[in-house]
Amino acid sequence: LPLTKRVLEFGGPDEARQILGSGDLADAVVCAFSPSKDSRFANGPQTIKALNVSQNLSASALVPTTTLGITNTVKAITPGPKGNQLRFRVSNNGTILQVADNENILTSQTLEANDLRIQYIGNASNAILSFDGITLKVTLSGTASTDLSKDLVIDIKSYSTLSELVSYISSQVGYTALLLSQPDRKSNTLDHILLTENLDVKSSPQILKSLLFRQEAFFNSSGLLEIISQEKKPLSDLSGFVYLSGGVTGATTTKSYLDAIDTVFDTEAVKGFYVNVCTSLEPVRLYLADKLANGNSAEGSDERFGGAGLDLEKSIDERIEDIKSTNSEYMVVGFSPLTRYKADRINLKTYPGWMIAALHNAIKASSNVRETATFKDLNIVDAPEILTKTQIKKV
Repeated sequence: LPLTKRVLEFGGPDEARQILGSGDLADAVVCAFSPSKDSRFANGPQTIKALNVSQNLSASALVPTTTLGITNTVKAITPGPKGNQLRFRVSNNGTILQVADNENILTSQTLEANDLRIQYIGNASNAILSFDGITLKVTLSGTASTDLSKDLVIDIKSYSTLSELVSYISSQVGYTALLLSQPDRKSNTLDHILLTENLDVKSSPQILKSLLFRQEAFFNSSGLLEIISQEKKPLSDLSGFVYLSGGVTGATTTKSYLDAIDTVFDTEAVKGFYVNVCTSLEPVRLYLADKLANGNSAEGSDERFGGAGLDLEKSIDERIEDIKSTNSEYMVVGFSPLTRYKADRINLKTYPGWMIAALHNAIKASSNVRETATFKDLNIVDAPEILTKTQIKKV
């Protein structure tokens, strides 16, 4: 996904846990919603926006359509390994869908997709219907008509609703059409019909449907799945649930973080007063500090504050020097590791300093920014690194 489509907005920890599952980003968001033991800061910010810098791959499955030889791809909306837990089923001639994760199963109501009925009633011997999403055609062949009926060629853009489309078809010599659904439904949502299907509208009327559109709408509304289709053909029935596969976590690089920071500061996709990166990479920390300095300058006019971590493989004195080199009054830098429960609320994990920065800014976002939280306010289990009084003074 492009960076701008990796932005997720959360209003609470349960929502974040359900969508993100596990990993540093999930842990950071969930922990930021309960950053402090102090009642003044305990609930954290009202809203957190998260941008996943990993180029994760979405889990997916190839699914047959109602037309032999044509398949659609059903994908997890959120890329990553969590999508491998998703499964779905199609039944009742494509009109009942089920979507499931490892906790719940969602079942659609019967999809009402019959939209209009069309028939050629002229005296040409053959009439074949096709629709490619742009043009609806009825091609006459064989014995030529003698009743002034001719090929039907309709630009769908000119008749955007089914009501308009049906009215136009019925006004043409040799054709009849009947509306079967709501008149304001859009004509361009109709399932495609290939010319090679030889769909005869001379010997009997044919029903045009928007079944794929209804299937897509249900999957999208679940927040879990989407359908990728080329020929716009609806999914056919499946004998059982189909699991998605292939969802993996992509590698995270320094450039991934730098591109994400550019997205935050240079676009409208991820606006927020506090900007934290879940990393201790030095180039990322310095780049964020530079962006903050520019944004908070008179020329930048984009006041924000940030947070990042320091490299724990360095000595305490080296980290103190890194603070000096960062030299930012608009940024909090996490110096030491801390231990907290992960997003699952079961397992403990010791995090680098970026988690301290995330908790600090979450506390600031949950209260008056002028109130300063101390280490006693942090909602943590342990701080495993013990600093001497001299080291604390240096920091």
